[in-house]
Amino acid sequence: MGLCSGPSSTSTSGSGLGSGSGLGASPTLPPSVAASVPMSVPLLEHMPYGAAAANQQLEKLRAFHGHGGPIWCVDMDTVRGRLVSGSYDKTLKIWDLASGRCQRTLRGHSGWVSCLRVEQGGERIVSGSWDASIKVWDAEEGVVRQTLACGVGNALYTLDLDQGSAEVAVGCRHHHVQLWDLEAGQKLNDFFGHSKEVGALRLTPRTLVTGSGDTTIKVWDKLAHECRMTLRGHSSTVMCLEYDGEHKVVSGSYDKTCKLWDLRRPSAPVHTFRDHTGAVFALRFDNDKFISGSSDCTVKVLRFREDEKVL
Repeated sequence: MGLCSGPSSTSTSGSGLGSGSGLGASPTLPPSVAASVPMSVPLLEHMPYGAAAANQQLEKLRAFHGHGGPIWCVDMDTVRGRLVSGSYDKTLKIWDLASGRCQRTLRGHSGWVSCLRVEQGGERIVSGSWDASIKVWDAEEGVVRQTLACGVGNALYTLDLDQGSAEVAVGCRHHHVQLWDLEAGQKLNDFFGHSKEVGALRLTPRTLVTGSGDTTIKVWDKLAHECRMTLRGHSSTVMCLEYDGEHKVVSGSYDKTCKLWDLRRPSAPVHTFRDHTGAVFALRFDNDKFISGSSDCTVKVLRFREDEKVL
């Protein structure tokens, strides 16, 4: 734990984790990764579905400065009005959304912080790192309450927390997903099937959706511990995805596209969005629209067609 300190040259820009080699313990970011990591978000574009390249400049509300390296992951606690960021500098920072002030810096990982989730309205922050560990933090005290070891050299690329239980899933360098019970401190299951690292996932009470460097997306029955379907269509690493808990999945890839999928008709994507000129690292969506962030240094807001809203 500790007060915020460090260089003030980096603003938070949520991004997924790119492919790389070696744990993030070296002092220098690999050039192949550095070239693809946006250090800030200078432009926000709003692009209605099917619109041409006419861009609308929107107002940036706030920038958060303090990390000493690229920011790999962010999450918000909308109940308590705070943002949590994880960085290549091996720290997490807790920010007040209203003031932009850093409330606390969390130190404990020995590798870069690649993924995190915040318990909405609670005190728990869960982070994953290239040091191959999951850490559970007390947000108010700024201390580590729990550390779970995920295997030697098994860097963690992505993480999701089931807000309704104590379960957390992590996507790993060693081509699989681990499901953990935080209350018991025990691993519940391993999900094998991908042939490369798992860099994106979403967890619900019954379903796990994963994206990988093997270019595929897999939908798993979490309770039966089996893969229900594999979605194919991307031509490069799946960097991020969102799942509505029913039929709709949106994925973003290093191939510069986002794809909309209907799990009732999984043989091909419903639509492919080709609006970015760089790898797509981050996604969020609701029923009407999705927001994507890319290494082309833009964030795009795209609206679904009427027939796509009801998938």
